[in-house]
Amino acid sequence: MPTLYIDINGVVLDWIIQQVQFEHIGGSALEALYQWRSGKRKPTFKQIEKVSKSVHIPFGYFFLNSPPKEDISIVDFRTVNSEHMQTPTRNLIDTINAMQRVQDWMADYYQDNGYDPLPYVGCCSIETDHKTIAEDIRSKLAIEKNWFRQCKDSASAFRFLRNRISALGIMIMRSGIVGNNTKRKLNINEFRAFTLINEYAPLIFINSNDTDNGRLFSLLHELAHVWLGENSLYNEPYASQENISCLEQKCNAVAAEILAPDTLFIEIWEAHRKHNLNTLKEISTYFRCSRFVIIRKALENGLISREEFNTTVAMLNSEYQRQKRDKKAKDGGDFYKNLAARWDRKFINALDETTRSGSTQYTEAYRLTGTQSNSFSKLVREIQGA
Repeated sequence: MPTLYIDINGVVLDWIIQQVQFEHIGGSALEALYQWRSGKRKPTFKQIEKVSKSVHIPFGYFFLNSPPKEDISIVDFRTVNSEHMQTPTRNLIDTINAMQRVQDWMADYYQDNGYDPLPYVGCCSIETDHKTIAEDIRSKLAIEKNWFRQCKDSASAFRFLRNRISALGIMIMRSGIVGNNTKRKLNINEFRAFTLINEYAPLIFINSNDTDNGRLFSLLHELAHVWLGENSLYNEPYASQENISCLEQKCNAVAAEILAPDTLFIEIWEAHRKHNLNTLKEISTYFRCSRFVIIRKALENGLISREEFNTTVAMLNSEYQRQKRDKKAKDGGDFYKNLAARWDRKFINALDETTRSGSTQYTEAYRLTGTQSNSFSKLVREIQGA
């Protein structure tokens, strides 16, 4: 039987090449795409399938008559309008799409079970004072102004807040890779977090490749977006003040006020006679947050000049970049504990409940979580503490 070769529309191939030419993919896959486009070779079904997996472009896209129109409108909500974000990576696109599927399922679950829309989604506006928003968030989370004192560090503060926020019905997801593919690492320079607004099931996704301090700030920044009812793609560099919209400035202020309330911050700041990197570290340790947050709070409260702020931020950035270079990647650990840490507990429990009752097919649960029969069962047991 003769080999069947496939004609792929040239415009579609151009679109695929544009999507992946700057990605970290195998050279053979990209070379194959160029050869197909030039007409030097025609692919078989198996070759298309192989390249599709390598470049992370859905198999069906190769057979379209024109490039697909993907809904990546969330990119329009990015914090900083940087050039490298004009075309989002496949890693970001696939992560957003996966989270949208999860959110849609959870929103349907809540509506099918008679839940009301969450009252705090979009309950505030850009005109609302940031301290008013912060106080309302603290009230809903049932935490005091000095809530952070019960936490050991920023990592434990993140876990504490995550549990409180999830209890409100806001989905909190976190991961540093696409699905379970350890070769597809999410780039912290592309995004730190994003928020998908839905009145039944708002979802916050945190990039786990950020620092502990960064994840904590991102969580509260994105929570402010839920209160304001606005989608977000958070890609702001530390302490950046350039090209930041009023909305993002508001969310930054809300996050900083929850981390280091002005009344407590000024008291602790004034207790230190000298202010340098060492005292900044002491103050940031007290509040369980980053020194970037502390120095920004000092500027906003008129305790330092803009020049002092810029000089300190430059030193902190140099130190941060040096630490990143020196940091060694930590792999390993318990696979299922790591997997469970990525998922919102309420979502996994709802999936388990509905698969047991038969209202959700197990194949759907596997598709949503990227698991199989055995791994899904172990994920549920890990989530439920079995």
